[in-house]
Amino acid sequence: MAAFQPASLRDRTGEFLAIADRLQKRQGTPSTSSGQEGAAGLGHGTTVGATRGQSEFARRASAIGLGIQKTSAKLQKLANLARRTSMFDDPAQEIAELSGMIKTDIQRLNGEIAELQAASAAQDGGTNKQSARHSNTVVDDLRLQLKDTTKEFQDVLSLRTDNLKGQDSRRELFSRPAGGHENGFLEREPLLGRSAPSGTNKSAHSLFGGQGGSGASSGVGSSGFGKKWNKKMKMIGRKEKTKEAKMIPRSASI
Repeated sequence: MAAFQPASLRDRTGEFLAIADRLQKRQGTPSTSSGQEGAAGLGHGTTVGATRGQSEFARRASAIGLGIQKTSAKLQKLANLARRTSMFDDPAQEIAELSGMIKTDIQRLNGEIAELQAASAAQDGGTNKQSARHSNTVVDDLRLQLKDTTKEFQDVLSLRTDNLKGQDSRRELFSRPAGGHENGFLEREPLLGRSAPSGTNKSAHSLFGGQGGSGASSGVGSSGFGKKWNKKMKMIGRKEKTKEAKMIPRSASI
């Protein structure tokens, strides 16, 4: 009887180890190449975040610059109104409304610039030096523009104050009567109604060239007009006497 011989055996230990290795890779830590890919993905995410931050910074800076331009346009309109000096066409209400709007805009823009500067400082750690330097330059430029606008606003308010003072002075000048009296026209007396000063004795004939005064005669003959009148009366008297003499008969005279 022939002896039993088992069939040829096949060593599959390598296949088992390969399967175990694959299972271990699926459930265990990633390989070195996988770790490098993860690190690269993390770096890409950081770059994307920095780009988004720069875009947001640019958007906010552009909005602030546009706000400063609109405020400057309002300020130009206010300056044109403040230059008016007429007392009868003074746009006081419109000037007050524009001044309030400009003041509110300046305060709001100042706060937005401060917030933008704080956001730029917070992003300096995640961006390169060139981007950080550019952000600081943009903030400084916006702050300088707003400073110039604020200075111009103060100059316009000073101009308005000076014009108001000038209007008050002209109004006071026009309302003040001549001579410094509040009711000068009522206090004036007629020229002929004034009483003569003490020590003088003027009569009606003094208006026609006579001279009056203490120690001087106030009669008609004391004036030039009176002398002419007396001379004329004497001539009339002589003529009358001559006429009467001619009318008397010679017999009567004998």
